[in-house]
Amino acid sequence: MRIKDLFKKQYKDIDVIKRSTLIVESDSPLTDGAFTKEYLGLAIYDGSLAPLIERGSRVPVEKSYVFSTWEDGQDQMILKLYRSIELEVEYSFSLGQFQIIGIPNMPAKEPQIQVTFCVDDKNIYMYAKDLIHGNYMEVIKIFQN
Repeated sequence: MRIKDLFKKQYKDIDVIKRSTLIVESDSPLTDGAFTKEYLGLAIYDGSLAPLIERGSRVPVEKSYVFSTWEDGQDQMILKLYRSIELEVEYSFSLGQFQIIGIPNMPAKEPQIQVTFCVDDKNIYMYAKDLIHGNYMEVIKIFQN
């Protein structure tokens, strides 16, 4: 089953489908048939990879995480995504940097931005939602490496 088909069944709000950002298209090296063969993760400050989708997850898989801001009035955030067999950025392949824009003007650590990552046998998608106001946010691929 394709992720877009799951979206249509799971979400009545068509805005989720329109706001989803395609990260990797067709024959994604992250999947191997019915399971993920690598981690999908975020780079963190110490050079390690924080796994978002675990290696060996059955596809299609969807995982959501809630992020917040570090500064007062921060209106965007950047996520550096990688795929890897190891949990170290040094040995990982960059899927790019993704900018989430439109974070509401609030004090640091108050915004609640839910970012959802979806993997099927061919594609990887992500979308972001402001949990406080219920709005879907724009996710833009800003850098490949």
